[in-house]
Amino acid sequence: MSSREKAYGDLRYHCGVWPDKSNRVAEAMSHIGLFGLDRFMGSRTTGLLDNVRCVPEHISGEDSEEPKLPQKDLYVYNTTYKELHLAEQVPPLGQTWGATSEIGKKKRYETIPQHAFAEEARKFEDEIIADIRSRYAA
Repeated sequence: MSSREKAYGDLRYHCGVWPDKSNRVAEAMSHIGLFGLDRFMGSRTTGLLDNVRCVPEHISGEDSEEPKLPQKDLYVYNTTYKELHLAEQVPPLGQTWGATSEIGKKKRYETIPQHAFAEEARKFEDEIIADIRSRYAA
């Protein structure tokens, strides 16, 4: 969900960073030959986990140097449908799939190259990485 959406909240359950899913997206880059993008994206997830010193299910989606973990469960009530919804959840701090994806990523990085093989693909990787760095000072 975009931070421009009305329903966005950086600590809400589906608005944060999910280390497992983020690592899978990074891995997909290797499957199409963009090894440098895999490493760049994967390093961001590893950096977040190193910073919070655990492997939570999700981390704040806020663009900040210090990632935050939700500290409380927050429910909202839909009066139209008379339904209670979990909007913000304290994440389990030791998720197996998040830890497994980190271990898998480290093993993958032992075998994949640093960058794409083809010159055109390598330039494409470099452009995307430079753009991300310029936008987010990453």
